[in-house]
Amino acid sequence: MKPNIKNPTNELRSNSTIILDTNIWLQRVDPSYTSLDYEDPKNSTLAIIEDTITEILSKNITIYVLPTIISEIVNVTERHNFRVWCKENGKSSAETDYKREYRNNIDSTFLDDNKYIWQSIDEEILGIDSVQFVNFTDQTYLRECIEFCNAYPTSDFNDVLIVKAAKRLGASVFSQDKDLEKLDIDITLYTVPE
Repeated sequence: MKPNIKNPTNELRSNSTIILDTNIWLQRVDPSYTSLDYEDPKNSTLAIIEDTITEILSKNITIYVLPTIISEIVNVTERHNFRVWCKENGKSSAETDYKREYRNNIDSTFLDDNKYIWQSIDEEILGIDSVQFVNFTDQTYLRECIEFCNAYPTSDFNDVLIVKAAKRLGASVFSQDKDLEKLDIDITLYTVPE
């Protein structure tokens, strides 16, 4: 069974539960990432996403956050900041060693960038009253995720962790990741049509 795909506008119910995918949180945590990676054609989509986040926060909706989402936010933001750093320093990101030249350079902006990322995560995600951090470490959950990936080898493991957690928690998912629409799992998936 495929996800039940809905537009979040006027669909979100008070006292429900939801998982916001990494691509949704990135808009809130690091606006520079969003503004550089999403150009004019998607501005209306971005406005709807921001309005939806505001609506979620205004209602008594529990927002579950998984460690994989926090990890993805840090990784995506660090990689984005690397590309910006390369551009500012006249370097090609394809030819520059991320680990040696950017991450391991004490004088680089990596430390400041990383500090900003974690402050943003603390303030814009973990500091929200309705956010609950959940971490399933039981073997049954992990086996289910691995078996699902084995049955659908093209599925992204992080996506599977998110949808399986949503299923287990009885939560919906808000995401702009088209891959989630293809997964064979019975959940409600909110996505903004582009």
